[in-house]
Amino acid sequence: MQLKYVLSKINDVEIIGSYTDPQKALNHIKEAKPELVIVDISMPQKSGLEVAKEIADMNIDTNVIFSTAFCEYALKAFEVGAVDYIVKPVSEKRMNQTINRLKKRLAARQNSQPPILEFANFKVDTENHIILKDGKEIYLLPLEYEILLYMLKNPNRVLKYQEIFENVWNACGFGDYRTVMVHISNLRKKIEDDPNNPRYIKTIRKMGYSFNLSK
Repeated sequence: MQLKYVLSKINDVEIIGSYTDPQKALNHIKEAKPELVIVDISMPQKSGLEVAKEIADMNIDTNVIFSTAFCEYALKAFEVGAVDYIVKPVSEKRMNQTINRLKKRLAARQNSQPPILEFANFKVDTENHIILKDGKEIYLLPLEYEILLYMLKNPNRVLKYQEIFENVWNACGFGDYRTVMVHISNLRKKIEDDPNNPRYIKTIRKMGYSFNLSK
């Protein structure tokens, strides 16, 4: 079943473009700044992974979901900023679940935070999704941002892999814990002075992480 047809059957989804040419798609994304982009891993001229990396480099608040026939590509998709993936052939039911999960995540992000959060030399503007470190803006991908907010709400305690997955991805059960690890690794690179010796995001061996806000 064609992806565009499946999307057309989903409530509250407006399709603003469909492209087989990656560069035309990227140009439109940069201009339109859509909330969601679904990228096929296998594309002509550029791979879906390359396209997602270029979207991430645009520094826009766009969520990327990958469509792939091969589950093994999922981890690579998360490494370049994807928030989710869906396995072909894509059914209307599976697409509905994926879109609803994204909607819940976005709603939770908008409704559960005070407008300004501060810790150490950071300031987080939750209304405009802006993060400042020493007064300079740093850009986080959507899931990196949501992980940081969740950790700020739950500092100085053990956050298990499963807990992070269920609360940030808004999905029951648990997928591959490496999904969480990839995003944490990328987040550390952006907020820690020394990602290999982190001050804030501490690893709790065989359990998960703890966000250190102690002075």
